Amino acid sequence: MRWSKLKKNVEAFFSDKVKGKVELRAASYNGTHDNDGRGYITVDGKEVWNMCTLSYYTKEHEKTVAQLEAGAENIGDAQTKGITELDEEGVYSQWGYYNHLKDYCSASIDSCLGSDVPLIKSLAMLDSRVGKRKLKSLDLSNDHEMVVYFFKLRCELENVKAST
Repeated sequence: MRWSKLKKNVEAFFSDKVKGKVELRAASYNGTHDNDGRGYITVDGKEVWNMCTLSYYTKEHEKTVAQLEAGAENIGDAQTKGITELDEEGVYSQWGYYNHLKDYCSASIDSCLGSDVPLIKSLAMLDSRVGKRKLKSLDLSNDHEMVVYFFKLRCELENVKAST
């Protein structure tokens, strides 16, 4: 799916108060192998979450080395564990960003709210299918900082007093 279509599909889920305030963006760099680039999210034009492929590769390498030093049996296992850790930490490549956006479009709002993927759960905080009553009832005390950030932003925009 083309980026413009994917962006349009995801942003169509945003609540009316969020539309125009939060924007999904992407950039590709011509000088890199395979035109690698980054995905990022802005709020009022200010970048709040960066998902750069080149930074991701560096962090993936560091995690893989750490897993090997911790006693992983082989490099494949070490890399898999490292990638899983990065995903849980909300660190993505541009392609991971795209894949999670595609997953978001095809998932129910309940599965998005229960997702272990911080990007998907963050987008759910902005979704018009999540009403004010649902926002008030959410407990995000153990969630990723970006999930909490977008939750607080949505509550502020909707004038909802939230417990988190």
